[in-house]
Amino acid sequence: MATTTHDDRALAADALSRLQRRPCQFTLANGQVVRIPTAAADGLVNLLEALAAGETATVVRSPQEVTTQQAADLLNVSRTTVIRLIDNGELPARMAGTHRRIPLANLLSFRDAMITRRRKALDDMVAEAEALGLYD
Repeated sequence: MATTTHDDRALAADALSRLQRRPCQFTLANGQVVRIPTAAADGLVNLLEALAAGETATVVRSPQEVTTQQAADLLNVSRTTVIRLIDNGELPARMAGTHRRIPLANLLSFRDAMITRRRKALDDMVAEAEALGLYD
């Protein structure tokens, strides 16, 4: 990933202030005007905010639905575990022929909830260890 210079940050901040106005369009060097969809403009605003803050940013395309293997990779669990979560009703999915497809938005929400539960469990274990004098 490329690092941003002070000039890059200044240019990003300037572009960001101009992009806050909607609708958004660009004029190419040949004079042709290109209208930008709101979702794309929002993504560009997020990108420019990161660059203006001196952070690095990556644009990633994401599908609307993922396979059980892709879900397993994202959750860092086995494919069998993902199938069990679907079969238990913990993770929504639809059948595409004989294959399960998981809505990405649902998968990301599930992952966030999983992370929250994990953090709480770790906090509880640390608190218990401190109460027992096992943790400095």
